[in-house]
Amino acid sequence: MDQVLARLERWERSASPAGPVPVPHPAPLPTSTEAGASGIRISPPREFDGTAAGCKGFLLQLELYLATVRPPPSDEERVSVLVSCLTGRALEWANAVWDGPDSARGDYPEFTRRFRAVFDHPPEGRAAGELLFHLRQETRTAQDFALEFRTLAAGSGWNERALIDHYRCSLREDVRRELACRDNTSTLDQLVDLSIRLDNLLAARGRSSRGLFVPPTSPPAPQPMEIGGAAPRRTGGGGLSCTRCGRRGHTVDRCWRGPSGSSEGRQSTASAPQVSPHQPHPEPPVDHLYTSVCFPNFSPHFQYKALVDSGAAGSFMDHGLAERLGIPRVQLDHPFPVHALDSRPLGSGQVGEVTVPLVMQTWGGHVERISLFIIDSPAFPVVLGIPWLATHNPQISWRQRALTGWSRECSGRCIGVSIGATTVESPDQVSTVHIPSEYADLAIAFSKTKATLLPPHRRGDCAINLQADATLPRSHVYPLSQEETVAMDTYVTESLRQGYIRPSKSPVSSSFFFVKKKEGGLRPCIDYRGLNAITVGFSYPLPLIATAVESFHGARFFTKLDLRSAYNLVRIRDGDEWKTAFSTTSGLKYVPLGVRDRLIRWSHTLPSSGHPGVERTVRGLKGRYWWPTLAEDVRRYVSSCSVCAQCKAPRHLPRGKLQPLPVPQRPWTHLSVDFLTDLPPSQGNTAILVVVDRFSKSCRLLPLPGLPTALQTAEALFTHVFRHYGVPEDIVSDRGPQFTSRVWKSFMERLGVSVSLTSGFHPESNGQVERINQDVGRFLRSYCQDRPGEWAQFVPWAEMAQNSQRHSSTNLSPFQVVLGYQPVLVPWQQSQTEAPAVEAWVKRSQETWSTVQECLRRASERHKESADRHRSDAPVFNPGDRVWLSTRNLPLRLPCRKLGPRFVGPFKVLRRINEVCYRLQLPSYYRINPS
Repeated sequence: MDQVLARLERWERSASPAGPVPVPHPAPLPTSTEAGASGIRISPPREFDGTAAGCKGFLLQLELYLATVRPPPSDEERVSVLVSCLTGRALEWANAVWDGPDSARGDYPEFTRRFRAVFDHPPEGRAAGELLFHLRQETRTAQDFALEFRTLAAGSGWNERALIDHYRCSLREDVRRELACRDNTSTLDQLVDLSIRLDNLLAARGRSSRGLFVPPTSPPAPQPMEIGGAAPRRTGGGGLSCTRCGRRGHTVDRCWRGPSGSSEGRQSTASAPQVSPHQPHPEPPVDHLYTSVCFPNFSPHFQYKALVDSGAAGSFMDHGLAERLGIPRVQLDHPFPVHALDSRPLGSGQVGEVTVPLVMQTWGGHVERISLFIIDSPAFPVVLGIPWLATHNPQISWRQRALTGWSRECSGRCIGVSIGATTVESPDQVSTVHIPSEYADLAIAFSKTKATLLPPHRRGDCAINLQADATLPRSHVYPLSQEETVAMDTYVTESLRQGYIRPSKSPVSSSFFFVKKKEGGLRPCIDYRGLNAITVGFSYPLPLIATAVESFHGARFFTKLDLRSAYNLVRIRDGDEWKTAFSTTSGLKYVPLGVRDRLIRWSHTLPSSGHPGVERTVRGLKGRYWWPTLAEDVRRYVSSCSVCAQCKAPRHLPRGKLQPLPVPQRPWTHLSVDFLTDLPPSQGNTAILVVVDRFSKSCRLLPLPGLPTALQTAEALFTHVFRHYGVPEDIVSDRGPQFTSRVWKSFMERLGVSVSLTSGFHPESNGQVERINQDVGRFLRSYCQDRPGEWAQFVPWAEMAQNSQRHSSTNLSPFQVVLGYQPVLVPWQQSQTEAPAVEAWVKRSQETWSTVQECLRRASERHKESADRHRSDAPVFNPGDRVWLSTRNLPLRLPCRKLGPRFVGPFKVLRRINEVCYRLQLPSYYRINPS
């Protein structure tokens, strides 16, 4: 899980925000997140372990990060994000609060208030002032001292004059002396900047004059990078003594006195004699820190003492050792000098060669590849300097002068984990062990191939007899470290391959864990205590240990021969194998609550994933992770993903059932209006104003010289329609500029006519006039395709033909609905009759209108039923909800419409107009109707 968290952190830091969303004219549309619009991404807060000094900074980083999340998370989601960033004591507190009766997990302000009450206790006010009063620079740099000084000063409440005086008095003596000669500052910032510059100059001057050595009051410790030296002399007491100053405990090459009693640096003497690679190097003095190293590719059977020197600027190898071992070397393009602390050159003074990358093995199974610079240092064949220490960060016991352990970074990278006595060895590994001639007749016992085979079943197989009616043990799985997990995977994989173990669904389960061995390896152990407790004991007498040890009395030789895979040399009785089952952490991982959202986001948003849907995201996670609500959590995250909402095409049926317009009660009270345009000039006209009565389906076609203005449109309707049929109650039109202007709205308001606007991309709302436009166009094409300039004279015929045809909804022609009879289309003879009475005419008209109204209602129901088969229910939004707006019909200004967003927003819902229509709060630069 640590590896998963590390990968998630690296991905969150490297992920780039989504690009800006293309927008319609004239101003750019906003993106889904402010981070995307500005190009700045706020990193998630670092983990908080409960340190009081870091509480405020952690909450500040969390607030900045949550402020960039779009859509804004709920209080429960904010609390979940906060808890997922906790570790150590803070996580223990959150766990206790989370399971409590009043957890406040759904109230973010209350949860943060409790969080501050527990952890927000930094040194403020008087406490910060007391810390500031005792603060001194001492041995650290002025830059580090100034940082801590400013941090405490911010919460101390001191004025600037007091801060200036205290800062000057708290500096180191040498900085204060230099400051006294140059201090012309008037503010704290100027004083801090000047002190930092002076401290840096003093440090640079000290580095350039390291040869000026001040003698200590006691013999100094050995200097790093020392090579060579005069032969020491021994005093009567057996200890080493210096031939220069006469004191004991050091030799002349480590004496702090110069040749004439001065404090000059030491000088290298003649090199030690050459040593054969098959002979050990001279034993170095014991007052240094050493470790044993081996170069298996060049000298696998010999180890060399390597000096661990924190004062060396690099890692080095003796030129003579490299020659003897035949290690290839490469010339440096830019040789560099190497000096001791007294600025004197070491050896030739120049490093011009470096070895090729070598495989170097140290204690504890630590193996690495390293390149070493070549110098003349026979006393110290290998020197491991500060770069090596910084890379591996080993644990050091300065009292014992030894390396005691390796850092966590080396586990699994440099350290090949040893599993100890029960390690399963692969038969494919080549054995380099030479069998002595004394054991030649037992050569088969040393065979690794034979050792990897299970013995056959025999009468003496290990039997496991369980007590009657005993409860089978079911142990839990122990958590393992990263090093132990690698060892466990190796053990299980190799054991499965060789047949020692097999996958099992046994009802018995014992725990699996590791125990560290003295030499640093790991020994796998299986906790069979639960199984032993219900096993029938074996009563056969066994020999005592003391009796077995007595047989070795007088023995002179000790053998290191050991059994290979000893635990696998005795078979479990056939049929009892299921009782020895053990559980490990291999396979699916149970993901804790705080990591789930980060795993889903990582699996869903990686470029290699491509924002998949719910099923593909769940399928990708189930291969490696598991938790009870995985599918539900993935569905919740994918449905709230802003990138998916903007860029994915909806796959569901069109939302919203068909909402028919209300059926009128009489002719010419509810009208539909539209323009038929793009016609060639004919008698000075290029357009037709089409007016349709939604009750009778009757139409009026008005030729116009072009698209009129709103006032001209209103005058044409009044002149040619209103004066014949009266002022209507409602007019349905599209959102053309004539019908959305204030002149049109004011004109209709004065007449008491309601205006209903539809979208030009939703023909169902104004479908009647759209169908009339098609019929009129078909009629004109039929008679004017050879004479397109004469269409104007056929408009009256087209209107008459349209009004005389029987309509499928009413089973009557518009003439019959409006006039009560069908006008004569061709001359015909009729006998003279008396005119019917007015009452009979009115009654017949009312009956006709009632019949027409019922037919229209039935036709509307049929159309709605047919359309609703291919539609789904519309989602219900309340005022204040935020929704995404489709860009299908928006005039986007994009470099490539194909790659543009499918949705923009989200925008706030102002009110609900009907079941499928809402009014949104759009920005002022969106020059579109908000409903």
